[in-house]
Amino acid sequence: MTNKSNKIYNRIESEIRSLFGITVINLVMAALVMAMGISFGIDQILPALDAGNWIVIPFAAIIGIVMAGVGIWWIISTVGVLESVSNIQDQFESFGARESVTETDLTQSVVQLMSTYRLKKPTIKKMMTVSYWGSILFFVGGILQALAFIVQWVDGIDQLALITGIVGLVVIFCMSAAFFLVHRKYESYTRVYDKRILKNKRSEKALEESMGGLE
Repeated sequence: MTNKSNKIYNRIESEIRSLFGITVINLVMAALVMAMGISFGIDQILPALDAGNWIVIPFAAIIGIVMAGVGIWWIISTVGVLESVSNIQDQFESFGARESVTETDLTQSVVQLMSTYRLKKPTIKKMMTVSYWGSILFFVGGILQALAFIVQWVDGIDQLALITGIVGLVVIFCMSAAFFLVHRKYESYTRVYDKRILKNKRSEKALEESMGGLE
């Protein structure tokens, strides 16, 4: 394998692993959003039903239901992307040891990655939007929760409540950071492959023009 082929191999291997890893993280975050939405919705609906209010559903419960719905959609979308990436990863690994991988094999992997991106681009764009706003909402929610926690702390709270509050804040801000990480990683991925697709289109156009001159 030449130095150029070796660099291409390293880049493809890194891109596949990075895309696979961030998609798995995305799947975990989607499951957490769904679980939180269901839990939050139930916590808000049950008191209303116990009070005999079967018609007016608390606004907070509606937010929980929406979160659960977004989480379910997000899981389904992420599974589709994960399946495509897994197929590419399996085929790349089937080429065998690095020394046995040919330039044709590498080209095939690049074409597969570009094809997968073209096919999944609308879904990835939506996932980027959801993760972006998810990061903002969890960050704002964390700030509001922190302010409320400070007020309780000033008024005096027991040690268990103090520890629980701190852990809760850490979880909220970690989720905000995770959402932001998912968004930035997918943003970087789309930027790279948009450039590659544009470059490929220019090459195809140049080839068509050169072939047209032979007619």
